[in-house]
Amino acid sequence: DESPQLIDPDLSRFEVFPSKYKHYRMRAGFGLFDSDHPEHHRQKLSSAELKAAGGALSYVFWMNGRMGRIERFPIATESICAMMPRVLQYLTPRHTLRHEIRSA
Repeated sequence: DESPQLIDPDLSRFEVFPSKYKHYRMRAGFGLFDSDHPEHHRQKLSSAELKAAGGALSYVFWMNGRMGRIERFPIATESICAMMPRVLQYLTPRHTLRHEIRSA
């Protein structure tokens, strides 16, 4: 049998370090919300959130089963945070690509 042997680690030998307050998440998953086509989304935003979106693309994040728009995600790494507005800026005038990404 070549399966690894089950071990019971001595947790007292591990050292635990606290996470930084910001820029520690190296992976983040967001949805894209296109306020020009809110009918394409399974969960609806409130009318105030739609008005705030103002006909643009925005990121959405799910928390406790509810979708909400986000403009920034400070716990993501600095490189993710730097790319977020650039991705929206690139996608905004490209309506076909916007639709295809939402469909994926």
